Formats: sequence, structure tokens, C-alpha cells
Amino acid sequence: MTNPRTLDDMLAFGEAVIARALTHRTDPARYITFCTISANGPEARTVMLRRWADGVAVVQTDAASAKIAELEADNRAALLIWSAADDLQIRLRTRVTVQVGDAASWAKMPAPARLNYGGTPAPATPMASAESYVPGTDPNRLAILRCAAYEMEILHLGAHMHRRTLFMRAEGGAWAGHWIAP
Repeated sequence: MTNPRTLDDMLAFGEAVIARALTHRTDPARYITFCTISANGPEARTVMLRRWADGVAVVQTDAASAKIAELEADNRAALLIWSAADDLQIRLRTRVTVQVGDAASWAKMPAPARLNYGGTPAPATPMASAESYVPGTDPNRLAILRCAAYEMEILHLGAHMHRRTLFMRAEGGAWAGHWIAP
């Protein structure tokens, strides 16, 4: 969609970008920025979007990562999706629930991907050298983060006009939106 003109167009455009990212593993929009709040202030990192349905984004992380403690202290997170191909930015404000040791997700995961969950030392631990890290596979280190969006801001950087909307989750899960200045 090159020129969304209505609120419905903007919402459909955002949903289409997310759906395409999930359908095409190499779509850059699948790699999203995940932001939390730490004792030191905002934290941002790139994660892979695994699923999106009914306003809930799902990502995975190592349960030993700092994100987990940050989310235990404050379960709010912001997710940023950028699609350069569409000149579209989607910002999601979410509340996150964490599930550690999800056996069903672990069973579906390819063996090489399992090496991301369980290595030593734990994520962000100082090391003497890159070779000090030892990959490991521990299903109890797989954390599934379910990010329930309560706000979705969509910004289209159109060639002739930028358009920006803010949608809020209404009772029953429907999105209700309005235009905001770009």
C-alpha cells in the first residue's frame, strides 16, 4: 500500500507488514527492537518476531538474560518494527508475560537454535575472550515472551505526505484509532 488514506488502511497496512515478516523468514521487519526499563534506564535490543495474533507479539530469549529481571520489575515493553521497503514504522506498547521452559516450543526448535539457550557464562557476563563462551542446550533457559499490545502507533513516511495513527485496544480486543500529527 503506497498511500494509505483511512484509519482502516493504516491498520491493514501495519498488519500486512507484520504478516509478511512472519511469512518470509528473511524479511528485515521480522527483526524488531525490544525495549525494556532497567535500573540504569531504557534498554533496547534486537529480537526475532516469532508470532503475532490478536494483538499479541511473541518473541524468545534466554531466561538468564537481563530482560527477564527487567520484565519482572516492570512488565511493560515497547516493540519497534521498521519496514524500509514500505517506509513504515510500527510502535507497540505492551505488557509482557514470561513463560520459562516451554517444552512444546523447545520440541519444535531446530537443534542448532537450541544452542542459544543454556550457554555459559550467562548472557552479558564479562569474559576473558570470545572463546570463553561455551554453548549449551537447556530447555529451562528458553523463555517465551508474550507481549500483549495495548497501543499501536503506525507511521507511514509517504513520498508526498507522512501519516501517523495511534490505535488503542478496546474492550473485546478491537483496535480503536485516531490520526496524530507526524
